[in-house]
Amino acid sequence: MTKPNQKDAELLIRLWEMSFNPEMRKTWNWALELEKQSYEEFIKENPIGSDGWDHFQSIAGYYEMVGVLVKYDTINEDMVLDFHTLMWNKLGPVVKGFQKARESSRFFENYEYLAKRKTEWLKEHPPLYKE
Repeated sequence: MTKPNQKDAELLIRLWEMSFNPEMRKTWNWALELEKQSYEEFIKENPIGSDGWDHFQSIAGYYEMVGVLVKYDTINEDMVLDFHTLMWNKLGPVVKGFQKARESSRFFENYEYLAKRKTEWLKEHPPLYKE
């Protein structure tokens, strides 16, 4: 991976600004409170068109976009993976269930790509500070 440059930093800041507008802050707070559950449980409580579904789609869509930027080397991968937590542990089962229900692994595939890259990245980058 190449060393981050000014363009990478500016794009990361723009992503942060986009992801922390007032509406997205509500969405992130919703996700923090969300319990890990299966797609079937999630969709029962949060049917398509509900506020919960919209929150899910906003987060998954955001990470889908970030995943595309990383996959095509438009932004420095190390910076993105160091900055983002991804929430895949909670939302991954919903993504996988949605892909299965729609019979297409293309839905949110770049979010999944980003989550897999993060798993590998964490093996190579232990926490700076341990408790």
